[in-house]
Amino acid sequence: MLKFYKFKYFLILLCKLLIILVLISPFFSNAHHSRAEFVLTDDPIIIEGIITEIFWTNPHAEFEISVTNTDGNEDLWTIESWAGPFALTPLGITTDMFAIGHNIKFLGWPSTYRENFFGATNALLEDGLEVILNVRGRSYLSNNFIGGQSALDRNISSNSPKNALAENLGIFRSWNNSGRAYENREWTYTDYAKEAQKNFDPIGNPVISCQQPSFPLVMNAPLGIEFELINDDTIRQTFAYFNTTRYILLNTSNEVEPELSFFGHSIGRWEGNTLHVETTNIDYPLSAVNGTPLGIDARIVETYTINQAQDTIEYIRTLYDPLSFIGPSIYSKRFTAINGDMQPWSCNLSSRPPT
Repeated sequence: MLKFYKFKYFLILLCKLLIILVLISPFFSNAHHSRAEFVLTDDPIIIEGIITEIFWTNPHAEFEISVTNTDGNEDLWTIESWAGPFALTPLGITTDMFAIGHNIKFLGWPSTYRENFFGATNALLEDGLEVILNVRGRSYLSNNFIGGQSALDRNISSNSPKNALAENLGIFRSWNNSGRAYENREWTYTDYAKEAQKNFDPIGNPVISCQQPSFPLVMNAPLGIEFELINDDTIRQTFAYFNTTRYILLNTSNEVEPELSFFGHSIGRWEGNTLHVETTNIDYPLSAVNGTPLGIDARIVETYTINQAQDTIEYIRTLYDPLSFIGPSIYSKRFTAINGDMQPWSCNLSSRPPT
């Protein structure tokens, strides 16, 4: 049972706001860009107001709401959805659910960098419907809800081939990310990386401003991938995130040192049902959107292992980068085969107000 407590709190410019404290267990997960500006405590709050503007664009939808503070005056707040329209729409969440002039409650955390800015994982509409804005989240505000992990699981299942083995496409098809439940992270940062993260401005995150990221950052996003065999020596891998592409060279080696490039130099080989890929010479400053630097000597080893039914890929990425990690940085996730083509993710800030 959620319990609400009214209290005053001050945010950056000591702006008073009537809020409600919600006592719940931890329920959040990292999104595909940094959440460093939000202090993700076990006690998120609820902010309530009237919708004045709606910006239904990637990477995250935004809502402007008018909130009555404790002095009786109106404050304008910007609410950012935890996931964007690209991820929410397939789960049945659309912009027409939200209406200007309607009262709404948002559950989440205020920004520690931007005044009157709030990251929301859940929303409660005027008609009592709860909209889960975190695709891997669950309901907290109502028994009548839409979205969340259960909807994501249904969507993945409905879009999966009934018999991928009979299709016999192997890795050369479209794949959907199976969700955070199948992810695992194991690493230890160096002091240099910790200091860089401490000094990193999350508002300067290139993804927020729709700048295309490089590898390995594109693989951190909870989105799909696609493989295509161009010829006997080349595989094209496309990432839904920013609709970016890299080429994996087969039947070759690094006998000649390649030049630094935006996506680096990727060499692949098959070992049974596993595609091994090694990438070096990446010319990009970050390995993650929390400000972790990527050294020019970084080496990334990946394995894509297809199961016997040809409907699942178990992915493991091992990043060797002495600049930022003590020992190897290991990240794993799962992909599920889907019917048809992968839907590319696009970033559009044209209709948003300046931040």
